[in-house]
Amino acid sequence: CPRLYKGKVVVMDNLKIHKSVKVQQMITDKGAKLLYVPRCSPNFNPIEMLWSILKGFIRYSHFK
Repeated sequence: CPRLYKGKVVVMDNLKIHKSVKVQQMITDKGAKLLYVPRCSPNFNPIEMLWSILKGFIRYSHFK
């Protein structure tokens, strides 16, 4: 489990729960900085690249 402290940077996508005041406050109260990945920017979100590879693999293996 990651620990939050002053100077840490938390990068999140724009999921509705991530934008809630409670989540934002929990992060900033620890002194961490909060950044959001811009919408429609999969290049900035590593998990999106992984999903792309996985989907390609599934497509290739399904139609082989």
